[in-house]
Parts: sequence; structure tokens; C-alpha cells
Amino acid sequence: MTVSELAGALSRLFGGDAADAIETAGGTDASAVVTREQAIQAIAAAFGVEAAAGATPFADDSAIDPACKPYVNAFQKLGYIRGKDSGRFDPKAGFTYAEAAQVLE
Repeated sequence: MTVSELAGALSRLFGGDAADAIETAGGTDASAVVTREQAIQAIAAAFGVEAAAGATPFADDSAIDPACKPYVNAFQKLGYIRGKDSGRFDPKAGFTYAEAAQVLE
């Protein structure tokens, strides 16, 4: 899923400005693949989810961008996301359409 596709989905769901969603999702390169950590940060902002300070329970917690970590932590605590195999979040991997459907449902 690209930054533009995620921004479009969030704009349709929340009636917001796609440019704001693109900025939240990782910058101005709308054709770039949005990472899992960027997607969660953007979705959390759109939903108004409060950040949750502290470490996440994921084995690769240290690989999560510090700006995204509070939102990944909040979404995990709310039960919206789970880790991949071996308890990893895999923050730099591309966010898939299937993951988007699961989180946005």
C-alpha cells in the first residue's frame, strides 16, 4: 500500500484532507510504500487515539521509530494489532491491504 492509497482511505473514512494524511503517513512522496509503523501512526492520528508511552511488547521494539512507537504501543494495547511470527512487529515492512482492512474495520 502506498502513502497515497492510505491517505485516500483515511480521507474517505474521516472526510479529512489527503495532504494532512500523507504528511502524517510519512511525508510528501505519495508513491512510496507506507511502512507498518507509519501506517499505524497515521491511522491513530485519524482516529484520535491517544499515544501510549513506554516500550511495546514486540521483540523488535528497538527498531520502531520513536515518533511512531507510542501509537504502535497504543494500538497493540487496544488489540488492533498483533505481532508477526516470533513476536515481532516488523515496523519497516510495507503495510498491506489485508492489514489495512483488519485495522480499519
